[in-house]
Amino acid sequence: MVAGLMAVQCTPKMSPAASPDSGKMEKAMAPMTGLDVVKAYLDAIGGQEKLNQVKDIQITLEGNTAMGSLTMKTMKKDNTKMAMTIESNGMTFMDQRYNGSKATVSSPQGSQEITDENALDNFRRQSYLFPELNYLKDGYKAELGEMESYKGKDVQVVKITTPDGTEIKEFYDPENHLKVKTELEAEVQGMKRTVINETADYREVSGIKIPYSLTISGAMPMALKLDVTDVKVNSGLPDTMFESN
Repeated sequence: MVAGLMAVQCTPKMSPAASPDSGKMEKAMAPMTGLDVVKAYLDAIGGQEKLNQVKDIQITLEGNTAMGSLTMKTMKKDNTKMAMTIESNGMTFMDQRYNGSKATVSSPQGSQEITDENALDNFRRQSYLFPELNYLKDGYKAELGEMESYKGKDVQVVKITTPDGTEIKEFYDPENHLKVKTELEAEVQGMKRTVINETADYREVSGIKIPYSLTISGAMPMALKLDVTDVKVNSGLPDTMFESN
């Protein structure tokens, strides 16, 4: 049981004729804040101490599209660097690299350096190994919203506001405290869209729970279902992996 999630309260008053059971302690859900929900999630996937020991992570996902099979590989290091490649039918059609200060995006049409500050902020956010750890820091806001239904089950909703004003809506299972969905307004091909990430099938890797199922919708005409095929934690990724090719 996560500390702070449950409160134990005594029965206020017992009459002389009360049964012995009526004097037992009763458990009641304590009012939870948005940060309580985030902390419960961090505990559920391994705990803050364990998560802070992760220096780099590499995840490979695979899925199928109307155009054929797709492989997505993401790499992150030191909360400052990230790289992502997307391949389909043996061809790389998206390659993103961020070394902590410089970002480049490459495709079959060519390569370009990203200079827009808002876009660079997005790369910085993507470089966080476990972005939820940042929610505990000054400058972030975590507001608990009303419960919402997700796949026939009530889930907790937390609205995160980052220091730069970006709003992220996150959904957590109140029973196991795992995140099941994230909604974020993003610019896709010059248009503002709500991008939804749905996560499931959490499995333990090196003492940390990783979602092995990811469904992305809103960024493309059709939802993309991806399954994790490989995870490497603290494999010693070299800095050169995050430089433009």
